Amino acid sequence: SILTIITMTGSIFLLALAVILVACCAAYEVQENARLRPRTMAPGFSAKAVINDKFINVDLNEHTANNQWTIMLFYPYDFTFVCPTEIISFSEKASEFEALDAKVLAISTDSVHTHLVWTRTAREDGGVGSLKIPLVADSSKKISASYGVLVTDED
Repeated sequence: SILTIITMTGSIFLLALAVILVACCAAYEVQENARLRPRTMAPGFSAKAVINDKFINVDLNEHTANNQWTIMLFYPYDFTFVCPTEIISFSEKASEFEALDAKVLAISTDSVHTHLVWTRTAREDGGVGSLKIPLVADSSKKISASYGVLVTDED
């Protein structure tokens, strides 16, 4: 399995480096201070998400069982001015990813309720509007920590 992870910083250049994860690998127990490396198994997770104005459950192990590729976009928060462009771009290309048997998940530490409000807010008002990809809620911060993208400092 090959694992490459980036966090979104607003640069369109980063889209070319998309977070690509072979989701046909089994989950493993993440150890304290463990770092992901190429050819290591991706940490499994189950979480709530928002898509099509509804709450759903997302389980990486289901993607694994179906031998699907999973593209994971980690972004800091909803209602920030940096990330919507990239999230919307991935959403607009969702059918192209699906044609390649790949699923896209956008993940932040916001709650599903915040995600729902963000998708219900028009783009011209700072929201993302309706998306074709789920916004995964990592409110426990366990997913972000297990993938090494959790920011713990206050700056």
